[in-house]
Formats: sequence, C-alpha cells, structure tokens
Amino acid sequence: MVDDPDETHTIDPSLCADCGFPLAGAPRLTTRRHQIFDPPPPPRPYVIEYRIVTRVCPCCAATAEGLTPVPLAGRLVWGPRMLARAVWLVCARRLPIRRAAAVLTVMVGATVSAGWAGGVRARAARLLENTFLPHVRTLIAAAPVAHADETTARADGALRYVHVAATDYLTAMHTGDRTAEAIDAGGIWPAFTGVLMRDGYNGYTHLTRALHAWCGAHYPDVAVMRTLGRLTLVAGRATWCRVGIFRGFRGKRGAGRGAGSGRGWSTAAWSCPLPAV
Repeated sequence: MVDDPDETHTIDPSLCADCGFPLAGAPRLTTRRHQIFDPPPPPRPYVIEYRIVTRVCPCCAATAEGLTPVPLAGRLVWGPRMLARAVWLVCARRLPIRRAAAVLTVMVGATVSAGWAGGVRARAARLLENTFLPHVRTLIAAAPVAHADETTARADGALRYVHVAATDYLTAMHTGDRTAEAIDAGGIWPAFTGVLMRDGYNGYTHLTRALHAWCGAHYPDVAVMRTLGRLTLVAGRATWCRVGIFRGFRGKRGAGRGAGSGRGWSTAAWSCPLPAV
C-alpha cells in the first residue's frame, strides 16, 4: 500500500445498523484502509512542434531555413519513446505487426499504422549496429574469458551460420559461413587475448593471440580421449596421459551425478601440467 494515494474517499456510517440511531459525533473505533491499484487512461501524446522559418536574404534574394535539432522525415513523425515501445512489442515480446500496432494504440492513446510498426525492427537494428554493438564488441574482446560457437540458421532465405561471442553478461551475434574470415567478421576474436572457450572446430585455430580451452560439456568424450592420445605421442609418457584420462572422466561423471542430485555441481574441472618433452 502507498501512503499518498491519488484519490481518497472516507466511508463513514451515518446510522447504526442495529437501532438506526444517528452516529454523527459518535466515538470512532477504527479506520480500515483499502486501496485499488488501476492504471490511468492512456495519456494524450506529448506533441512538440517545430516551426521552421524561411527567410529571404535582402542582399542576394536567396532563401534560408532554420535547422532543426533532430531529423524530421515528414510533417508528422513519431518520437523516440514511441519507437522504443514499438520495438519492445515487436522484437522483445514478438507480437505480430498488426497486433503490436493495436496494443500500442491502447498503451499510448495514439493510433499507429501497421506499416510503421512493421518498419521499427529495421530501424532498431540500424541503431544497434551503429551505436550499441561496437561497445559490446569492445567489452567482449577485453574480457578474460569468452565463449565462441556457431550453429546453422536460415537468414535471407538461405542456410547460414550464426556466430556467437558471449560472456556471462554480453552476447554478440552475426551471420556468415564457417570460414576463418567469417569468424573474424564479428570484429571480436582477432583482438581477443583471454581464454577462448569453444568446441574443437578447426576454424578457430588461426586465433593465436587467445588461450584456447575446449568445453568439457560440449565436447564428446571420445574426442577428448583421442586428443589426450595425441598428447601421449607428443610427451612420450603413456602413464601420465592414462592418469589424466582416468581423473578427467571420473570428475566428469561425478559432476554429472552431482548436478542430478541437486548438490550444485554443474561442471568438472581438472588439469595436469604438461610434462617436459
């Protein structure tokens, strides 16, 4: 409950319900509060008018108009707050275009066309690409640990790959093929020097500035054994590698059992230093 309601009504009995005696001036026993929360009706849109004056130069007879502080594409345009609400309905809530336009009319008390609502997605994408995403890419490239992955999806009527770069709080995506050039096109990994958590796809091997780590939950056990087998050939110490395989899979199985029992274990971490060759 709030202490300063917008409207207050005091309901005071005038007559006794049992005997009908007037209660004016009778002692007050208690006052019980009830509050009804209800949204106000849609407000009238806030209208800003720019009156652009055209003047004629008395010297050369040329005409000059005043410059507006914001771009104006027409005589009547919707402002940034209206655009933000439309983007929220169409993109964040994923409403169909006509339904989003109808909901927006109820929300703000102004009627918008379905054509205008259908164009807000592209306008928002341009704003994100030009102002927001460059900052996100810079932050991910400076992160100590980041995740990379690629998966198939349809874009522009064709099957493409969606490339993902993510931390715990930031995500950047772009589409392309699966080549190293497409991976670098996101503008993050060429400058990344932290720990790159990924699967075993060879398309990331050209990123030599990063420290590569393979996701234990993502990568198949058989492939991990195959990789450790290669380390056996390099190190020349089969015993060391067998111990690593045993400890690693024992930890992985334990983590799986812990996650299923609700103990809070979600992953297994184990490492053995590479022996000197």
